[in-house]
Amino acid sequence: MLAFDALVLWKASGQMPTKGMIIHGLQHTILGLRLDTLIHEVQLLVGKLRALLSESSPPEPVLILSGHPKPANEGHLKTGQR
Repeated sequence: MLAFDALVLWKASGQMPTKGMIIHGLQHTILGLRLDTLIHEVQLLVGKLRALLSESSPPEPVLILSGHPKPANEGHLKTGQR
């Protein structure tokens, strides 16, 4: 998201931001990032989106499964019996 915002700022101002910060957590931890490589990746993704949107037919649907682990007790329902 930071790189996308930087790309928009660059296009609006004409000056590419080279550094960015993400401030996160309860302690307001600061993560400094170089944006040049990230902005390039965002430009590639925006180009792919433009190509998809310019096609006359919609893209084929894709199923994406989450990589989150399942809870250890999934599938074992408690029935109240002891």
